[in-house]
Amino acid sequence: MKMIPSASNHPAAVNSRKTHCLRGHAFTASNTYRMPSGARSCKACAAHRRTAYRKNGYPRQRKLPKCHPDRPHQGKGLCRSCYERSRRENRDAHAARLRYNFGLTKEQYDEILARQGGGCAICGRTDLGAKTGKGRNSKLLGVDHCHKSKLVRGILCHRCNLGIGHLQDDVWLLWRALLYLAEPKYVRPLAETVLGRRSA
Repeated sequence: MKMIPSASNHPAAVNSRKTHCLRGHAFTASNTYRMPSGARSCKACAAHRRTAYRKNGYPRQRKLPKCHPDRPHQGKGLCRSCYERSRRENRDAHAARLRYNFGLTKEQYDEILARQGGGCAICGRTDLGAKTGKGRNSKLLGVDHCHKSKLVRGILCHRCNLGIGHLQDDVWLLWRALLYLAEPKYVRPLAETVLGRRSA
């Protein structure tokens, strides 16, 4: 027969009757932190852990920086000093992306944009950038380049860049799309049939 512990012998009930923590600190009102679950935590032990972590590093830390493995990891595989230096060097994230992806400097980007009149080379808009990771529209126009020669062709807005990309950068497809829009061939019977079904 399985023994069912009584409520007084339950671990939570046993811990609630303790007057001191494992290190001997008293559970007084000023030294006790009550968690949302109802459990108690010793503030003196928590302060001791924080001091030890600052001095020796966090014991659960597994990732070590590539630059200095003997130092704590800060971010992007770097220690704190190297990470801060990297942030200072790449303060302008847009300039860093231009340099990494296209080999352009910020001055060259501004020069190309000025030659185009300050806007997209196709539509002339200046406020149609790509969507960022946070879902907001970036007002910076994108760099358009040839995927075969890898040469920069100009600066386009996000819509125009996507448009010529979906048409595979093919001049013949662009010309056929132009003819299609200039002289559309409406299919009247089909349109009337579909509209009639929807209204019914």
